[in-house]
Parts: sequence; C-alpha cells; structure tokens
Amino acid sequence: MAARSFGVWLSVALLTLICAPAEAHPPIPSNFVPVPIGWTHPSCVHRVPNGARVDEYDNVYVNERMIAHYDKCPYPWILSDILATPPTSSGPDAGIVETVVDGGIFASPAESGPVGPGGSSGWLEGAYQYVSYDYPWDYIYGLYQVPTAPANHVSDAGVEQTLYFWQGLQSNTPNPPTGAAPPESPGPPNGDCGLLQPVLQWGPNPWGGGEYWSFASWWWVTSYGPPPGYPSYNGYVSDFVESDVNTSDYIQSYISLGSEDGGEWEIYMYDQESTYSANLYVPNVCNYNNYFAIAEADSGGGQITNCGEVPHQMHFTDIYVCQGNPSLYSYDCITPSMSFWFQSGLPSCQWSVSAGSSGNEGWTTLTMK
Repeated sequence: MAARSFGVWLSVALLTLICAPAEAHPPIPSNFVPVPIGWTHPSCVHRVPNGARVDEYDNVYVNERMIAHYDKCPYPWILSDILATPPTSSGPDAGIVETVVDGGIFASPAESGPVGPGGSSGWLEGAYQYVSYDYPWDYIYGLYQVPTAPANHVSDAGVEQTLYFWQGLQSNTPNPPTGAAPPESPGPPNGDCGLLQPVLQWGPNPWGGGEYWSFASWWWVTSYGPPPGYPSYNGYVSDFVESDVNTSDYIQSYISLGSEDGGEWEIYMYDQESTYSANLYVPNVCNYNNYFAIAEADSGGGQITNCGEVPHQMHFTDIYVCQGNPSLYSYDCITPSMSFWFQSGLPSCQWSVSAGSSGNEGWTTLTMK
C-alpha cells in the first residue's frame, strides 16, 4: 500500500511534558522473554508469514487459506508500561526541563540516576498524543532512521539486552468492541485493546534478531487468562527482516485502517535501501486513540545500567498522524500536539526528546547519550 498524501501542518508542535513515577515491576520469571510490550511466556507469541492475516478468533490466513489457529494465552504478562504510567499532573513538579528551539520543543528529565546497580528497563522515553475516542486514529506514517549500534551488547550484570524502537497505536479509553470484534466479547473494561506496532529491534528474541538491526510488524490482542479476569495478550509477529538493515537506512512505517476490508489494519515496514519489507493484517477490534513513539529496553530481568547499552539517537521523521474525523477512513491529518515522557531513575546519560513540524512533516528525536 502506498503512503497517502496529506495537507499542511502548523509549523510548531505544542507539547505537554510529563514524567513517569518510579514503580517496581514484578520479578521477571526465568522462562519469560522480552517482547516490545514487556515480558511474556514464549508460547504466547506466534510468528506468522509476511502478509498474513490474523482474525479476531486467533485464526491465521495466507492467501485466504487458514494455516493456523492459536488458543488464548494462559499466562499473565508483565507489561513495560507498568514502569511507564504517566501521572495526572504536569509542569515543573513532573521533573521535566523544556526549551523551545528551532521551531520545535526540546525536553529532558530534570535529573537522572547514577550509572551503576539498579538502572532502568521497559519504556525508557518517548512522545505520545491522545485524540478523542469518538475520532480515533485511522492512519499514521513515519520514517525510522536506523541508529548506530550500541557499544555494549550486555549490561553490567552480564545480561544481553534487546532494544526496541517503534511508533504504535493503543487505546487508553474504556472501549467496547468495534468493527470485527466477536459479538460475545464484553470488550476490554480498562480500555486495554492491545497494541499495533511496527518495530525496529537491536538484539535477540526467540522469533528473530541478534546482535544487529532487524525489524518486524507486531500485534498484541487482549485475552483473559488466569487468575480470572487478569488481562493477558496473544502476540503475533511477522517474519523478521534481518538482512541488510544498516545504520542510516530509512525505513518507511505506517499503520493504516483500510475501509476496503471492512475495517482491517495493515502494519507495514519497508527499508528504502534494501527494499525488504514486513507487514501484517489484523482486525479492527478497538478505537485506537493513543499514538506513541518509544525507545524501549527489555531483557530477561536485566536493566540498562550504563550508557553504552543504548545508541546515541533515534530519529522518527516525516511523521503524519491522522484521525477519523468526522468518521473512520477520512484520514484527517492534524497538527501534532505531543507530550513527552521519561522513565524515572534513568542512568546519567543524555536523555532527551524533541519534536516539531515544518510544512507537511513532523519529527521526533529520542536522544539517549
């Protein structure tokens, strides 16, 4: 699917800046693995061919032929955003320093923690933007510029790190099922509709990757496993692109809701230099009203403890964020009005996030060291 062409944005993004509180996540079980939403048992994530379609009943189709069915995940998940729940207040007390520079806004945490024991994992820093549940996102687009590789491949504790950089869509609103959701489903009571993610990755997980850059399309869909009522997820990931993904490559990314398929999302990535691509089609089970651009670090319980474990910067450019206003499939691109977010207790590197727009294009840069 080709990228759409849209109208002009205003020249400067308006941003509200907040900082996440320090919260301890539960211990990571030894048999759980890092994924772009946190940590889970590997049996709950399913690698499917590029171009596959997954329906609301966990059936997988290729060329209109069902090739697999998966049961709901029986394990609770440990989510990265347990560490990344934004507070309700913002401003100076949120621990953010902001400066208007060069037609955009630059933000950094007021304080970072010392390098050494402790450290951080999960969602490290990023930008996000909410829109109304009544007029949710129906298309986002952006270019990822592949950063330099991290200098250190393992933490001070000897744990191999996996880094994820992604823009994605989620819902933060109580959200009954929409579109193709099963009619018997009560809908996620807490607005947790899972996550649509085109992901750039450094490091390994059981479905692909290693000590090199790779990318894949991911979808997380809510299920309810033990204990009763505890939300968990089935995860689906396309085949990885692991060849010729090099520093400075530009990777096209979009998440698009197509009306021709009765409300089906396409999660798509394409390396402009190598011409390799990854994509996945999934049903529209929610109104997604939260956009993210995130830097994330997950490992088997390890944490970021030194600045060499992360690259210098991650650039998201040519960003379009578009909503269904007045209705879905109208692809109405709006002026960016993003908020910044940092995890508390980050090692003392050079954490900052900046964003802005010029003409038709928005951008976000995540700086780590």
